[in-house]
Amino acid sequence: MGKNGEKNAKMKLKEAEKKVKSAEKDIAKGEKEVEKAQQKVDKINEKWGIRPMMRNLMRKKKINYLPF
Repeated sequence: MGKNGEKNAKMKLKEAEKKVKSAEKDIAKGEKEVEKAQQKVDKINEKWGIRPMMRNLMRKKKINYLPF
């Protein structure tokens, strides 16, 4: 492999590292969003319980059965 091949390999490695870093940021962002959504669900469950929430989802056609 000549100098050009080594340069290309290094460039590809740097690009891959950048992609990995951005993917890790996206994952962290997604985890935060999931955590927020879970907190909302917990708050609803605290107030109403699971049955009304499921009925509401059925009414909005998100699910078509009650899992209990």
